[in-house]
Amino acid sequence: MNEERIPYYLDRIKHAKESEAADSKLGTVVAKWRDFDFPASHNGKWLYESFVMSMKHGRELVAAIDPSVSPDLPPHLLDPAVIANFLAVPVEEFNWHGGQADQPVITEDLEGGLQQKLDKITNLLIQQKSVKEWYSTSEVAERLGNAKFTVREWCRLGQCKAEKKKPYRGGKKQWMIPRDEMLKLESDGPAPFGTFQK
Repeated sequence: MNEERIPYYLDRIKHAKESEAADSKLGTVVAKWRDFDFPASHNGKWLYESFVMSMKHGRELVAAIDPSVSPDLPPHLLDPAVIANFLAVPVEEFNWHGGQADQPVITEDLEGGLQQKLDKITNLLIQQKSVKEWYSTSEVAERLGNAKFTVREWCRLGQCKAEKKKPYRGGKKQWMIPRDEMLKLESDGPAPFGTFQK
């Protein structure tokens, strides 16, 4: 995550929490987590699950703003030793799954399914580009929750910055939208007709 963007993310999250509008991806994520409580400790022990859930919450909020950020937590953020080190808390002071820190975090009945999910997340992170510069109308439509046709019409009618480019896999030219314009569409919607026509 680009540290220079953090103030922007925080402003967008603050605005979404104040406006209480659940009609955007960010508003949906804010509404999802609105009444969720993250207790930091219980009976004198730090709660591992609360730290993981609060990180998941933050990651989903940022991913709702910036499509280059995955909503999934990287596997290292599920490791109690990493979390303890980050928070400068002795790992022995953590409590999870109702047990103590010397017990394994992953219970035997969950181990296989959780490991598969961790492997899938790891593979996605390895394949993920840091930031894409251009997005297809399909990708933008999915991100914004609009029909592909609608996004293509915005391009055709000059309601967003877009260029006809050959797709990465070849074929005929299609509308491609730059990343900054996609973020602008997400926050402000399309411009008036003809704003970007050449």
